[in-house]
Amino acid sequence: MTSEEENANPNCDLSHDETQVIESPDEFAPGTCLLGRFEIQYLQGRGRFGAVYKAYDRQLDVAVAIKTISPLSSQTEQHLNAFKQELLLLRQLSHPNILRVHEYYRVESHHFITMDWVEGLTLSQYLNENTASLSDVMAIGEQLLNGLVFAQEMGVTHGDIKPDNLLINSDGKL
Repeated sequence: MTSEEENANPNCDLSHDETQVIESPDEFAPGTCLLGRFEIQYLQGRGRFGAVYKAYDRQLDVAVAIKTISPLSSQTEQHLNAFKQELLLLRQLSHPNILRVHEYYRVESHHFITMDWVEGLTLSQYLNENTASLSDVMAIGEQLLNGLVFAQEMGVTHGDIKPDNLLINSDGKL
């Protein structure tokens, strides 16, 4: 059995031309399939203007992160433009310590971007669940500074640096 057959979901059998009914105006339930391609697995976290989900990309056979902007925020031209601008800026960045952003999509009133999925912990979780040595903390700090310096050199300023927005994979890479 192929991985596509194993991960088959009847909700993902819609063609791109068919109308989808999204269960909640501001939250996608597990199993919801967007564009016949992205199957929502679970809600990873929620922020002030939207949410991040882990999803399965049926076309590429990989896990992806989906970052949504809340329907209320997407009705505000300023918030929607800021969301799109974030994508355009991040697509210019290619650095080992900066998450790679893929594409922008719109499904009815729902706007979202797809990004690489990082299997790991937020910095908050990592520090709470591990006894990090001084060298571990210094290595994380160095990676953070490397990413920030690169972004700054490219004219991009991160507006929300905090431990819950920093991800560390299973290899200790930020």
